[in-house]
Amino acid sequence: MNMKAIKILLFGLFFVLILSCEKDASETTIYSFTGKAQKGPFVTGTNIIHYELNSNLVQTGKSFTANISSDDGSFMIENIELNSNLALLTANGFYFSEIYGELSGATLSLQALTDLAETETVNINVLTHLIKGRIENLVADGLNYQEANEQAKSEFFTFLGVSEFSGLNFDNLDISVNEEYNAVLLAFSIILQRYTINLIERPSLTAELTQLLSNLSTDLASNGLISDNNLVDMLLFNISQLNLIDIRQNI
Repeated sequence: MNMKAIKILLFGLFFVLILSCEKDASETTIYSFTGKAQKGPFVTGTNIIHYELNSNLVQTGKSFTANISSDDGSFMIENIELNSNLALLTANGFYFSEIYGELSGATLSLQALTDLAETETVNINVLTHLIKGRIENLVADGLNYQEANEQAKSEFFTFLGVSEFSGLNFDNLDISVNEEYNAVLLAFSIILQRYTINLIERPSLTAELTQLLSNLSTDLASNGLISDNNLVDMLLFNISQLNLIDIRQNI
């Protein structure tokens, strides 16, 4: 076989490989899933945005929207065509405060990373929000999403002292369902927000919550630990101020 023939064969092989890669990249899968957005439940009409992510957890540019349709924070996204099973979901809206028994004074934004190939339920809550940055850092360090999610969950459950629940996915937890593992989510949701009887302070409480969530997430993201004693002290202070009788009635 002469050199010209070899070049023709190589060119043909290269062309076939390129077409094959392009075909694979264009393949789509239809996904449908339900979920709930909860601090307490987000209110009806709250906007939910689904962002498609690639394997590096970078947005592909494809997104879909839905709205919460009931008082328990439920939403549904149906029959969307995706090239990737990885997604970021964001909820931004008012929520029912389990501490005060009333709507929040300002909107709150919560996020959740998920693998749609592994679940048909994607709940957005304070735990999915807190481990998002840790998962992103672990993926940047070379882990795939599944490995990073398992490690981030395990690290945070260890911080909470409930490592026996480490096999659970945070995006399956639901404060409205009476199970012991869901009580972990409810308990942590409660201690994130300060209780006060001073009505003048209440308008700023959601802003305080947003800042605390951000600081906890940033602290966890670097090494899987909550090592800032000021943050731990703030959580302990919040625990000391809770009115558990009122919270039980509100729930």
